[in-house]
Amino acid sequence: MSKAPLIVFFLAAALTLEAQEKIGETVYLEGEVPITRNGDALNSSAVVIGVPIDNFDLMGTGDDGNAQVKITATRAAASTITVSPDTQFTFELSTLQGRQASSIDLISGSLSLRVSKLSGSQDLDVQTESTVLGVRGTEFNVSMSDAGDVLVSCSEGAVSCRTENGAEYRAVPGTVVENQAGGAFRTIPVSVSNVESFRQTWAEQRREAARANASSLIQMNAERYQQLRASDDTDYMALMRQRSVVSV
Repeated sequence: MSKAPLIVFFLAAALTLEAQEKIGETVYLEGEVPITRNGDALNSSAVVIGVPIDNFDLMGTGDDGNAQVKITATRAAASTITVSPDTQFTFELSTLQGRQASSIDLISGSLSLRVSKLSGSQDLDVQTESTVLGVRGTEFNVSMSDAGDVLVSCSEGAVSCRTENGAEYRAVPGTVVENQAGGAFRTIPVSVSNVESFRQTWAEQRREAARANASSLIQMNAERYQQLRASDDTDYMALMRQRSVVSV
């Protein structure tokens, strides 16, 4: 079970506070690529190459879906996002205390990003349920299994992987960072030439483990859903209290 229902609810509510703005556009599409905006799915006939991506959009891909999105907003870090099949994620661009913050929330699946060098007032984070990735300008991939395992690999530059308790691990060329759901983070040496095959093997092993432990995974995801619902409710109330100082 994914975070999608909660994310859609949260975004729909947030959009009543601030006007949407175009932050980028699709530059490649293949197969099923649904986009949800303000709580409503766009008509599939409207999802074509060049379709604008708005702030707070929820984007996904089906089993046969692939996409590439270019972030073009002047306030955001210039970046290109390559979306693998079976992926869901959201965009957010905001300004808080003079800093321009771009955030991508990976709900499930796999994303590859190519990010230009950020200015001193720009931040770019990629978030999963258990990890926040801080980026300064690099090329990297982040993958998330159905069970919540996370793998981060970097082909250029470095990515800071921060845990909920503040610990930091760095993904750099030659080293990937893994977090197994409910377990500790670790770094694994993987040569740059083998990182793609390592990532594919890792994903397949996680799929096999999910199939072998389907009932346990369903129970675990149900518990995660309840925890996320409580957390999202708390975050939404905090946003409402700060609405006068938040701008998009």
